[in-house]
Amino acid sequence: MRLLFVDLLFVLFVITSCSEQKTQAVFTERVACQPFLFNMQHYFSDHEYNMSFPLWFNDTVLKQQKIKRIILSEFPSSQGVDVSSNTPKQKKVYLFNDEGDLISVHFEQFYDNTKVGSSRFNYSTPKDENGYSKVEEGGGSNSGERTTEPYSIYEKVEYGGKSLRYRDAFFGSCLFYMLDKKNWGALSVDSVLNPMPEDQIVLGTPLTPYKSYQVDGLVKETNGTHFSYDSTGVFVQEIRYDAYPFRTKRSINYDNNGMCIGFVDSLFSSKGFMNSEFTFFETQAGLPVKVVRETRMNESKSSCFHIETIEYFFWDAD
Repeated sequence: MRLLFVDLLFVLFVITSCSEQKTQAVFTERVACQPFLFNMQHYFSDHEYNMSFPLWFNDTVLKQQKIKRIILSEFPSSQGVDVSSNTPKQKKVYLFNDEGDLISVHFEQFYDNTKVGSSRFNYSTPKDENGYSKVEEGGGSNSGERTTEPYSIYEKVEYGGKSLRYRDAFFGSCLFYMLDKKNWGALSVDSVLNPMPEDQIVLGTPLTPYKSYQVDGLVKETNGTHFSYDSTGVFVQEIRYDAYPFRTKRSINYDNNGMCIGFVDSLFSSKGFMNSEFTFFETQAGLPVKVVRETRMNESKSSCFHIETIEYFFWDAD
């Protein structure tokens, strides 16, 4: 039954995707979206590895559920394979205090049943009003271990009424947030921020970005990401990534009760539609416990699967 649903969804998606137009996204909302564990504008993307802005989870859900630890284990898999007997490809461990504040993050990577990378990040204070938290890298559990993920750590430079400025601790480039919509024009961005080509500009707040890009000269934008939200401005509906000559459109899916059930990524080149990846969440008691991803090439029936399992530990269980 699930495969039939996937096939139908795939057909409908290809029809709409292949006729994609460069227009403003419009969404028809039937019910109000419900709080979900993941902040979908930040998780399942490169934002997972921006360690200075731990905005990956919904604070309300963490506190209400009294979550102490979350363990995500990623398994390369195929249909019908029981992943519980396999060694994960990667493991992510998030530890929280009893107020729902993040204490630490631990990444581990494995190859042929052997751990090959490990990085730990520790947080001594809660997030500030802009979602920033000072983080210290704790290193791997074994000497010389480090994950290969391209994580970032930023230092806070300036908080102003119009913008926020952070500096990459490794490379020295800047991360800017232009807060007020009235200052989002190219001339305002240039005069207030004076960005360099290697800098990242975000229109919006750290929690709710609307556009992220870099500049080449005064007005040419590169590597753009666009976020579209529901009428409340809280729950993301679509994300578009532009990296010439490719572009990706991510459509976030919600069920009839307003709960997030997954998303679909469609990849396009200058020649048209290339492939799609379907991501489904399996839930128990309102929390996702498994993430299933299926990638299909063009209109082919062949698929590639991989699975992530999610384990929870709660403060009440101690």
